[in-house]
Amino acid sequence: MSALAVSLSTMLHLELPHINVLSKMDLLETYGELPLPLEFFTEGQDLRMLADHMAASGGRFGQRYKKLTQGICETIEDFGLVHFIPLAIEDKDLVHRVLTEVDKANGYAFAHADGNNPYPQIASKELTPRAADDVSDKYLSHS
Repeated sequence: MSALAVSLSTMLHLELPHINVLSKMDLLETYGELPLPLEFFTEGQDLRMLADHMAASGGRFGQRYKKLTQGICETIEDFGLVHFIPLAIEDKDLVHRVLTEVDKANGYAFAHADGNNPYPQIASKELTPRAADDVSDKYLSHS
């Protein structure tokens, strides 16, 4: 949750193009099973599940600060700005997705909008909605 809060704070205070990258996807398997689906961590939506999970697994601390956690989660969700793009540096598809988002964020993808360059049409397409599923299938064992 701290990454979500820091990302939102940075986005609001800097007021500059901003993307969030969730790197080291190739190391996910070494951490064992995730407590929530990978899509949950990349999309930053339905954070109530995170607050509930933290309260359930956090002992007295989790129960004591459940309302605070829920309030922070609601604030992050209300803005609806924070999401993460998965990255494993050896995966060309994931690197391409990140670079496409960087080019879109800084305007480079739209600089040559004269119709001769096909890149703006390519860059204006949304990433595949199941990008986290692709990463999950590649880098998490489903045993």
